[in-house]
Amino acid sequence: MKETLAREKNVLNSTFFTIFSLVALLSAILLLSFVENHNFNKWRLSHNINYLLYDYFGLIQDAETGQRGYALTNDETYLEPYYTALSKIKEKEQEITLAIGEDVDRSRQFKQILALKEIKIQELIHTISLMKLDKRKEALDIINSNTGLTNMTQIRLLIGDFKTQERLRTSQTRETYSRYKNIIYILFVVALIVTGFNYYNLRGQITPLITHLKNVNSNLQKTVNEKESEIQERMRVAGENAKLLLHLNQKNQELNHFAYIASHDLQEPLRTIKNFIHLYEEEYGDNLNEEAKSYFDFITKASTRMSKLIHGLLLYSKIGSSASFSKNDVNQLIEEAKENLNTLLEERNVIIEVEDLPTIDVYKIEMEQLFQNLIQNAIKFCPGKQPHIKIGYKDLPNEYEFFVSDNGIGMDQKDIQKIFNMFARLHNEKEYAGQGIGLAFCKKIAELHGGKISVESQLNKGTTFYITISKNVEHV
Repeated sequence: MKETLAREKNVLNSTFFTIFSLVALLSAILLLSFVENHNFNKWRLSHNINYLLYDYFGLIQDAETGQRGYALTNDETYLEPYYTALSKIKEKEQEITLAIGEDVDRSRQFKQILALKEIKIQELIHTISLMKLDKRKEALDIINSNTGLTNMTQIRLLIGDFKTQERLRTSQTRETYSRYKNIIYILFVVALIVTGFNYYNLRGQITPLITHLKNVNSNLQKTVNEKESEIQERMRVAGENAKLLLHLNQKNQELNHFAYIASHDLQEPLRTIKNFIHLYEEEYGDNLNEEAKSYFDFITKASTRMSKLIHGLLLYSKIGSSASFSKNDVNQLIEEAKENLNTLLEERNVIIEVEDLPTIDVYKIEMEQLFQNLIQNAIKFCPGKQPHIKIGYKDLPNEYEFFVSDNGIGMDQKDIQKIFNMFARLHNEKEYAGQGIGLAFCKKIAELHGGKISVESQLNKGTTFYITISKNVEHV
């Protein structure tokens, strides 16, 4: 594991340096391109300015030539190049100004040329005007003077200086470009060497890592295949469980149906026994001695008890068969249970303390029966004193936990596990009446709601029942 982590760290470092050297390589290429483009623009500008200045001086010469030809021959055809040159001079000045832009030195030099050019143009205009006014001698005197020649010489010198400066700028640009180009080439070569070194180093480190990753991938694929087989097996088991659950539900429905039918069928012979005992007592009661009467009394009581047990079994089989699953206020369910036990509550002067309970999804009839059984149980097992019952709950993450506590006789710890069994009794019927099915009812109702019922008790100190109701219970 440590070796793998160290290898991965080295790969990351090599990758970083490789990327860095590639960035340096690309930067050198971009910088070289930028420098070359920048200097090319400088060369092109200087060349363009020199070309414009050459044309510009040529136009001034054309204007002067036209003036001299007209002065010497008095032929106005010589004025055509003069006028053409004057119109083009302004255009050429705009081109030069635009090319110079905001360059201070070039603007200063060109302004000097413009000043001399303006003097020269004014001279040309003046001499031609004199010629047209028949003052040819005065015009020739001005032309033959050194003023015009001196002016043209100064213009030529200034333009020559300007062009010389442009050549110097071009030379400096070449030197700067050459210097930067050499530096960039060196950087490029160094970056290329470093990139190649890092590439081969990275390749050497990645190769074993790729091999390791292939092995890991192979193991992972093996694990995935195993998990897929496990999932398929679980799906097969889940399918079998679903079939078993369906079969169990069918059997449960059949069992409930059997209990229902059996309860009805068993009631009929019991009613027959009770009726014939009653008829026998009416017919032959006077001829029976006390021992026979006690026998018949025992048979009657046993039949009655058997009838109650069968009725309880019938009710037990019906738990969960109602269509009353809905949201119910548990406070209201307890109030209805208390109304059903109203006579008993008044006779025993029972105190019932109920907390503010929630509204939850339950089977209404079954839940009401659960609380009614527990209240009735608490009263029955509290002889000789005033029953005091407390009902409350806790809101847990996935369920509600209700409790019903009393101040009754309690029970021994060894008896707690069996009190929820069907027909289980801890006491003699003569001591406490009942069929031993009430808590079995409560257990089935709690399980119907995805929960359970448990108990805590101490002899002669009371008992507390805990009932959990799932928050995710579904109506089945």
